[in-house]
Amino acid sequence: MPKLAQMGKHAHTLRVFIVASVPAAFIYAYMSGAESNGILTALAGAQFSAALVGHGLPAGVVICVILSSLIFGRVFCSALCPLGIFQELAGLAGRACGVRESGQNPAGSARTRRGASSPDPFEGSKGLVPLRGTGWIPVDLVYVIPLLVGLGIIFDISPLTTFLDPIAIFGRGIALLRAVKYEETPVIWIALPFFAILIAAFFTRGRFFCGFCPAGLTLGLFSSVAPFGISLSDGCVSCGLCEKKCTTRCVDSKNKRVDASRCVLCVSCVAACPGRFARYGMRAGAPSENGEASRRSFMTNAMRMSAWICGLVYLSGAGIAKTIARFAPNARKNTGGDMFLSGEEYGMDYVILPPGAVSAENFGRRCVGCLACVAACPVRVIKPNRTSHPSLVYTDDFCQFNCVECGIVCPTGAIRHLGVDEKHRTRIGISSLDFMKCVVKTKGESCGACAEVCPTRAVRMVPYTESGAAGLTKPEFDEEYCVGCGACFAVCPAVPNAFALRGVSAQTLTPGIRPTDDEGYPALPPADDFPF
Repeated sequence: MPKLAQMGKHAHTLRVFIVASVPAAFIYAYMSGAESNGILTALAGAQFSAALVGHGLPAGVVICVILSSLIFGRVFCSALCPLGIFQELAGLAGRACGVRESGQNPAGSARTRRGASSPDPFEGSKGLVPLRGTGWIPVDLVYVIPLLVGLGIIFDISPLTTFLDPIAIFGRGIALLRAVKYEETPVIWIALPFFAILIAAFFTRGRFFCGFCPAGLTLGLFSSVAPFGISLSDGCVSCGLCEKKCTTRCVDSKNKRVDASRCVLCVSCVAACPGRFARYGMRAGAPSENGEASRRSFMTNAMRMSAWICGLVYLSGAGIAKTIARFAPNARKNTGGDMFLSGEEYGMDYVILPPGAVSAENFGRRCVGCLACVAACPVRVIKPNRTSHPSLVYTDDFCQFNCVECGIVCPTGAIRHLGVDEKHRTRIGISSLDFMKCVVKTKGESCGACAEVCPTRAVRMVPYTESGAAGLTKPEFDEEYCVGCGACFAVCPAVPNAFALRGVSAQTLTPGIRPTDDEGYPALPPADDFPF
């Protein structure tokens, strides 16, 4: 017993460290800008749902998380999911404030309506549980959620993935705090789901959204057959302390059962048990829900099989989408791209997407709106638009010529990681010059700011002989070399601006930097010394 008590103490100490450090790391990475991009890359790249949506089942992160869940339980949900841990903190705050327990967890309790205990919430059609306080319905109905998200991935219905992805919900919530920090106009509504989830977790004193999370529900299927997990030993006296502390209400102390499919390994039960009869370890022989009877019924129980089918659709969605695109490229319609890649609010056909987005179709299919690219941009020109997805807005600055940070941190592959040389040639938009608005024309003044900052020499100054003024030059624009970085637009002093930018449906490569000619146009500084 002392040994078990010591192990339980160590497990709880580790969880306290995780609950304190992981949210702090995420907040620092999202709020501090480019100086924390290394941390942001690691944290965003470790997200299961983002890797699954963007890269599919073969992704290394996806395989590692599934294997760990299959053996050890929902380790990812316990240690690396920021939305889950923030809910846990909100639930602890609710307990500290004396919020009365609602008695029901949104993911369901192991108790039936009459107060009796069901040996396995998946077992038989009588396995009814309370769900979200809306009444008594079969627990398996929650698996409609991963099914719908999987179908959304297959058919490019982006709202089904964007609005239920845990890292995307978290990223959009932090985006509001970033906007306040940098005194930018926030898109408030995109952060509402994050704060609504935290409020629900506060009042339910638990992980509210974990009962709806498509990633959590799917990983729960694997953890339900994991050999390791939380179990209650025979010495348990059913005092109920573990059940009271459980953040997902997966413990049934009366019958000494733990629903491993919902257990997120918060080890609150281990810390709460005075006799250390709640423990983490091998569950063989433990009176948990995964006994031999449950294992034998696994393949024959239609409800459980339907849950597995829904989970497999979610896991296979990206692979099925790629297969359909390969063999029937015209069979799918990119409804997601049509919804949020329109540049109507900016007065153009397409918004300007980050360099490496490849095309509106690719970006629309893969972007979940986690806004890691927004956090990584050193000059904050990548901003969330009204539909929560990122685009470039050149109101305060422009896309830096040598910067490729957004492609490095993107966890879904919606923004491809470009090399600096490729970035120099990637056209993300196209500029146009209206010389009639230029101060050289309207005021007869020398300027040349656009030519000075243009990194590809798409703009250069040539003699303005028509003016009759000696030495006066005017800008000459060649769109063949324009990459749409917005430098000319950002520095133009004319009101209204002499330059206009528009997005492109597909990013292409330009010839590169415009060569100098015999007329003595100055050469561009070396890349390492380029000041913009």
